[in-house]
Amino acid sequence: MGRQISGFNGGLMGILNELGFSTREKSFIYDEMQEERETDLKTYMHSMNVGKIMLNIAETFGLDKKIAIASGLLHDNGKMDISRDVLYKSDNFNKDDWYEMHKHPGYSYNRIRKTLPIIAEIAVRHHSEQGLKSYPKNLSDSSGKVLGFAISPYVTAIVLADFYEAITSENRTGDGRYDHVTGIKECMKFSHPKLKQEVNKLYENRVFAA
Repeated sequence: MGRQISGFNGGLMGILNELGFSTREKSFIYDEMQEERETDLKTYMHSMNVGKIMLNIAETFGLDKKIAIASGLLHDNGKMDISRDVLYKSDNFNKDDWYEMHKHPGYSYNRIRKTLPIIAEIAVRHHSEQGLKSYPKNLSDSSGKVLGFAISPYVTAIVLADFYEAITSENRTGDGRYDHVTGIKECMKFSHPKLKQEVNKLYENRVFAA
């Protein structure tokens, strides 16, 4: 089921306990991840790996570990509300399929916002910073504070962590628009032209290696 990233030695609940999530938060995150696991194992493995990458980024750059890991784990849980015909499709996506799939950040926001509102604001932006390919299109600027919290570093982290895990996964799917770019690092910089410096830093600090 794709690359396994080291970490979470005590299991998901173990790391949630270690980081000090409340009982309500732990229950919510665990239940959402169990639903992902039962509904679509590919999405579950991707989300677990992105959670681990986000934890590595937080440890390397001094971000809040709870916010980072929760954003990574829950960013794609809106896919559970996507049409199963589209969710289980692995190739030959048509325009309607992409339209349906592009709803998932908004669905993630709706699932998360009542329990973890800051995480919801980060998760809904995990496909931002991709130029004209960014979605959803109606998001407010994240460079300032959202709900009184500076989310910009976490948005940058989740955008890059999500893309890196997806593009290096054995289960990679896509529309082929990056196939002409050689090398994972160059592909990341090509697809996120405003984040080239951040991509370089993640490689320099060995958060990304491929």
